[in-house]
Amino acid sequence: MVKRFVFYLLGVIVTALGIVLNIRSGLGTSAVHSVSAVYSVMITRFSLGTWTIFMYFTFILIQTLIYRKFLLKVLLQIPFSLVFGVVVDVFDYFIKFNKLNIIFSSILLVSSIALVGLGVSIMIHMDFVVNPSDGIVKSIAETINMEFGKTKIRFDSSMVVFSLVSMLLIKHRISFELIGIGTIFSALFLGRFVSFFSNIFGNYYDKIYINN
Repeated sequence: MVKRFVFYLLGVIVTALGIVLNIRSGLGTSAVHSVSAVYSVMITRFSLGTWTIFMYFTFILIQTLIYRKFLLKVLLQIPFSLVFGVVVDVFDYFIKFNKLNIIFSSILLVSSIALVGLGVSIMIHMDFVVNPSDGIVKSIAETINMEFGKTKIRFDSSMVVFSLVSMLLIKHRISFELIGIGTIFSALFLGRFVSFFSNIFGNYYDKIYINN
């Protein structure tokens, strides 16, 4: 149980790190977290971590509506959201880069999306508390009987559309540092990274889960 929980926490940290590095690339935030990133810029009195918590609480509510009852696995996402938001703010505070060239930005972008994919795959397989952004995808995937990775690609794409519409309605412009090529890349490939790491490390994840 201890080793399994340690790996779960590692997944949480890796995911939060990947999210912040994705923003720092300056090429566009990750698809799901484009919403919290956009709103943290447009309504600056709330931090990135705080908007992440708001967004996660919304996902928790939607899951409850889908399942039509209060489930412990969903309710446990509430304290997870609070902790995750704080971790995001910690990374957001300490990780700063000066103006990056396109090569370093591109490397940072791909690496950050891979980190998020790795972190998500770890958390899913350790099966403690699912990240609300993954929990809502999982609930939708179960409802429509679709593979998690494919469902996530569609869900992430819808979040990008929501972020774009929000920017246009509130600021009447699009910031390509927030919604850019990196966001599109994340929407298209994050689900594939999750599937990739799940296939590569699936047997190892299963051994940790079964033996702990």
